[in-house]
Amino acid sequence: MDYSATERSGRFYLRSLLCVIFILMAVQTLLPYRGMLSLPRSLPFILLTALTLLPSAVVFWAFFRGSWPGLVVFVLGTFQFIERVTDLFYVRDVELMVSPYTLVGVLCMLLRLTVFFMALRGDGTARYLERRREVRLTRDHFIEGGVFLLSFIVAGLAESYSYGLF
Repeated sequence: MDYSATERSGRFYLRSLLCVIFILMAVQTLLPYRGMLSLPRSLPFILLTALTLLPSAVVFWAFFRGSWPGLVVFVLGTFQFIERVTDLFYVRDVELMVSPYTLVGVLCMLLRLTVFFMALRGDGTARYLERRREVRLTRDHFIEGGVFLLSFIVAGLAESYSYGLF
């Protein structure tokens, strides 16, 4: 597909921010276990944790491809992050507020909000997403839905199996 320079820059920013958000989500998932993680024993646990992040990766992939359902699930996930962060501040535990877990969560929430506003602002990212929506076919929705359900099942199995490891 031939993109203009504005659409290419929007595509680059969107892809970069989604990758950073995904990495931060992986870090936030592994932070509570940082004391227990020694490489030979924890490698299966790290792989299973990566599988539990598979539905988020599929949502990011669908959103990057210009899917409206992907955008809706991304926005719902953003509201979920906002709820988690505000719940942490309602506890008023100073130790919890300055923990790395909370800081990574706040950073992830801010990046999600940045992506959300970039998609609505009308610059390169919004133009790129609109161009992607124009060329989408009906089968794309079925493919993304099927991949999401499959990833959700795999993530559920991985999470239930990881409870047996530790």
